[in-house]
Amino acid sequence: MLNESENDLKSPAAYESVSIQPVSWYLEKHGLEMGDSDYSFGRKQLFIAATISYCVSSIAIARASTVSVIIIFRFISGLASAVPTNIVAGSAEDLFHAGHRIWMIYAWAVTTNVGACVGPIFGTFVAESLGWRWIFYLSTIITGLWSVLLLFIKESRPSQLLSKAVAEVCKESGDNTLRTRNPDHAPDFSTFAQVALIRPVRLVCTEPIVFICSILTAVVYGLLYLFTGALPIVYKSYGFTPGQASLSFVPLILGIFSGIFTRFYDHRIYKRRQQKSQELEPEDKLTGFAIGAPLLAIGLWWFAWTIPPQVQGVPWIVSMLPLLLVGYATNEFGCTLTGYIADSYTVFASSAFASTAFLRAICCAGFPLFAGRMFTALTANEASSILAAVASVFCVAPVVLLKYGKKIRERSPFAKYSLEQYRHNEVDRDAVMDDDSSV
Repeated sequence: MLNESENDLKSPAAYESVSIQPVSWYLEKHGLEMGDSDYSFGRKQLFIAATISYCVSSIAIARASTVSVIIIFRFISGLASAVPTNIVAGSAEDLFHAGHRIWMIYAWAVTTNVGACVGPIFGTFVAESLGWRWIFYLSTIITGLWSVLLLFIKESRPSQLLSKAVAEVCKESGDNTLRTRNPDHAPDFSTFAQVALIRPVRLVCTEPIVFICSILTAVVYGLLYLFTGALPIVYKSYGFTPGQASLSFVPLILGIFSGIFTRFYDHRIYKRRQQKSQELEPEDKLTGFAIGAPLLAIGLWWFAWTIPPQVQGVPWIVSMLPLLLVGYATNEFGCTLTGYIADSYTVFASSAFASTAFLRAICCAGFPLFAGRMFTALTANEASSILAAVASVFCVAPVVLLKYGKKIRERSPFAKYSLEQYRHNEVDRDAVMDDDSSV
């Protein structure tokens, strides 16, 4: 039975609060917490705690009878979702050498971006057929299963593994004087704050690479979430139903998957470097970004002037074709720039990702709030043109990073220390030996 509060959830006045504001609160919390606390606590514990928290939040939302309960638990689920946003790419850095990271970072970016595009389609059809609560019931089931599976993964953070190994040696030998060189060690809150909270802020404020990559990925990811409010408005003018309008995300999904061809090119460069016994530079894997930046601008200009109201008589399919380019570019921004940060700041990667996630969360949370008003007040053509103009400015960034990226890294104390640790561990050399032995 529906009580009075539940009826309020169905009213048009409550629509924005229920559908848009909780999403923004949820996304905002992606970047406001967690930072690189995985350095201090390890990755496995955070994965498990976050997944269980998300599962509990989902069932609470599904059973909610008031808007305030929904907002509170979306806030909590946003906190929980900050974990994979911030540390999955760091886990890839822990487990894979530079060649394999090409594929792992790509897989991470694809699942992230495809999830953002599938969400509106999935949510629309589930809500229409089963009711909006079943979106969260299904989320509860899925994350509940993941919580069980995560119990069987192993810790990947090297400093955590080394600290545990040293602790075991100390226990067996009775020698408590042994210490590890662990930059993540946080014996008290002050040290924890330095490692998990201050370091990400310092990186984004003092490291040009982190700052540039953070701004670019934040705006482009925000664009993806802006489309959740904008595309239904655009395709409603074609007479589409809400379900049909949600299918406009399919071209974005196809574009995201098309990035696999760029990964084959990246892998070819890696193999060529390997054969010549040359070290792979982080800039060698920016090809997708160099291609994606101009394609993003082209795609948005194309989209802007093939849609109503100022352009009439053009078939709807013509305006969906440029979304293929936008989808490709969006994924390449996330994939290549995330990989660039991971390769440049290896041991400090999660710190850099924390600052990146903070800015990204602000854009992803803020853009949906004004998307509807922007596309209604300015017309879809003018609003899309503004986005295209911003994307055109971004075309300068690949040139800057390809030409000056190495010089910037050489002047960075964080990047230099990361490179020293990377070479000390000889990860890629070991990987080359393993590859050779398997031939």
